[in-house]
Amino acid sequence: MRPRHLFFVCSLLLSAASLQAACLAPPVGDAAPAIETLLNSGQDAVLCPNGIYTIKTTIDYPTSGRTDVAIYT
Repeated sequence: MRPRHLFFVCSLLLSAASLQAACLAPPVGDAAPAIETLLNSGQDAVLCPNGIYTIKTTIDYPTSGRTDVAIYT
């Protein structure tokens, strides 16, 4: 592999990594309000792997605006 090709491949990998959303750190107490805030702002709620999230209240998905949001790790 020529150095030019290696640079291109590395650039693509770095670009793909920077497109990943930052995860929501587990908040102290009920995580539902923080998750719902993200969803209502039109963002996906990305939960951190191996995080422990306490959910004490119902999480309502938005009914207007961007409704194709999701909660995932």
